[in-house]
Amino acid sequence: MKILKKPKFPFTTLQEYNGIVNWLGTDRGKRPFTNPVDTGIVRVTGDTTVPSRAVGVTVSGQDCGWCTNGTPGRSFTLELPIHVIPTSYCLSYSGNCCRPDNWKLSGSLTGNVWDDLKVHANEQGLDVASRANWAINTTKEYSRFRLTSSGSDRGGPTCFCFHVCSFEVYGEVSV
Repeated sequence: MKILKKPKFPFTTLQEYNGIVNWLGTDRGKRPFTNPVDTGIVRVTGDTTVPSRAVGVTVSGQDCGWCTNGTPGRSFTLELPIHVIPTSYCLSYSGNCCRPDNWKLSGSLTGNVWDDLKVHANEQGLDVASRANWAINTTKEYSRFRLTSSGSDRGGPTCFCFHVCSFEVYGEVSV
């Protein structure tokens, strides 16, 4: 009987992109990175106003990532083709847009029931750099991750632009 090892992707540093989304973009480590949204491996849906161009890798410029304009509660969801037990995640934003302050990360296996994995209120983690990592405390598996704007950004109390340039998740892939 062959025992399958579950691939693990621990967070190491903000300068490295060695997470699960990157792994999917390299065809599980077999090829050079190609954005898995562009290839259809990862799907992004939701209230995004900018095309998905940066998953697992930071891209500079105003057109990178996803942006939700308008009111709190707007969100976008990343659907992965695998199940993940997440231990942390990274998010980055463009210096050309206001820094996100208020959002939450939720996870779901089916898209019907969502668990809040991390709630950010007046988040300061992105003050030092345009990319940060946050721990996730769960033992559950997820295949969908939703980022939801929950308040204004650094632009002030009436600014609700939630601009994300990259998203990466770390943890264990369930086989």
